[in-house]
Amino acid sequence: MTEAAQADGYSAGLALGRRAPATELSAIAGTLPPQQLDPFLRGLSGRTLGITMLPSAWRLRWQQDPPSVALATLLGKNAIAVDAAEAPRSESLMLDGDLAHQVAGARSIQNASVPLPSVAALSALHPVVLPLAMRALSARGGVPTSVWLNLIATIGARVHPNPRSWSGAWLSLMDAVPTTDPAVQGALLALEPVVTQVDVQPAGVLAAYRCAVALRLDRIDQGHRTETCASGTDGWRSLAALAERARPPIAPSLVAEQLRNVLVQGSSDPRVVEAVAQAAVLIPVGQARPLLLQIAENRDPGVLAALLEGLIDHLPHARALPPPVLDRLLGAPFELPEAPSLEARLHATELRRALGLPARETPSTVRALQMAAHPDAGVSPASTLIAPEASAGTWVLETTAGTIRIALRADTAPEALGLLTATTREGTYRQSTFHRVVPGFVAQGGDPRGDGYGGTSRIIPTELSGERFERGAVGIALAGLDTGGTQFFITLTDSPHLDARYPYVGQVISGMNVADRLMTGDQIVSAAVIAP
Repeated sequence: MTEAAQADGYSAGLALGRRAPATELSAIAGTLPPQQLDPFLRGLSGRTLGITMLPSAWRLRWQQDPPSVALATLLGKNAIAVDAAEAPRSESLMLDGDLAHQVAGARSIQNASVPLPSVAALSALHPVVLPLAMRALSARGGVPTSVWLNLIATIGARVHPNPRSWSGAWLSLMDAVPTTDPAVQGALLALEPVVTQVDVQPAGVLAAYRCAVALRLDRIDQGHRTETCASGTDGWRSLAALAERARPPIAPSLVAEQLRNVLVQGSSDPRVVEAVAQAAVLIPVGQARPLLLQIAENRDPGVLAALLEGLIDHLPHARALPPPVLDRLLGAPFELPEAPSLEARLHATELRRALGLPARETPSTVRALQMAAHPDAGVSPASTLIAPEASAGTWVLETTAGTIRIALRADTAPEALGLLTATTREGTYRQSTFHRVVPGFVAQGGDPRGDGYGGTSRIIPTELSGERFERGAVGIALAGLDTGGTQFFITLTDSPHLDARYPYVGQVISGMNVADRLMTGDQIVSAAVIAP
């Protein structure tokens, strides 16, 4: 079979998985040629399926080597029964030394018909994979206290001497453990003096880590552990974290008071105001209204996007705003330059629709909304197995965690690659941070603002293709169609649910161990594109 034919088969399988009716999946799976089954499964990733038994064609794929990470993802997210003959597969994969095998095993244990893994299997996981297992166990529920206690002891002992490798697993563990279990709470609190002394320089990383630790411990200690976060040296991050932590079960009046104080101290920094906006919609309307009225007058595009997004999820808060204030708020993004305000425009359009108001739509917001409603509409034919005629060079990122080298692709997203290359040469990436790191999933950076709402200098069309977002893939972050800019992400594990949903621009060729160690707050010291 030619490379072009293979690429066509992959593209067809991926598109079929994205669009096939859920009622026909079992029948379709049995008729697919072998080369289309895995892309079909990758296309299904992220979907909620209406099947309860594993079709025979899928069952065979689950027992083969290498295992299908896409199928493991489906098993984890859907209540598909796994029979006794297939059940041991998950633990055997987790005990395997191969990273891809471990990822498949970790994702599958969310499925309640898969036996809970032994502590030995969990302890054998690579620190990159452990966060996946933590999230799977949390979603699955019913995990015995003894398992959590063993994990706390195991990861807690490793994080202090080697924080770059193990902090991601520790933070994921604190997110995952049940806060209603007194024994688990006590074990976490007992280790607080150890983990808060972790040294993960530089200063921005240390501040972000300590704030993250404080936020998670607050779930146990009810919002009064402010000194841990305040010890960070990154002032705006500490204030933003204080706003994040002001939420129930603390009394709403106390939450509102703390948010007012944070807003007074950090009103000049949009990243702090965004955090207050996101926290204010979580308290009752009466306490939130004065804060929302003040924030609604802010004209920073990131603040507007954060506030409007929060109001979409909390419509009573939006309805509590005086009509003139709400009208000005909904129109504000359209009075700013289009490129940096596109995300805020999208949320303003969504909020208008949710409130039953006439939408003030522009071509860009219509396309973004179409992307949200029909994410496959813009998927172009895959070029996965077709080598580009010319290399686009190597993108070298010198970060505070080390050097990452990325082979850029010239054929998959030329508009996005052109913007990336131009802004690299302009120095846009210099001193920017990795503002979002999800352990075991992605590390995202490239926003000069450092909050996830910046980095768009001009609107470029979103270029989607069928490239596989496997470990080390580099894509352009989106908030909707045509919202891509300078923000990019590196996938830390195979992430089939991202396929055909983001522009693909390259692959890490060295420094993947550095990408694994990235933490929120790490900086890009310098960036350069080296010609082939």
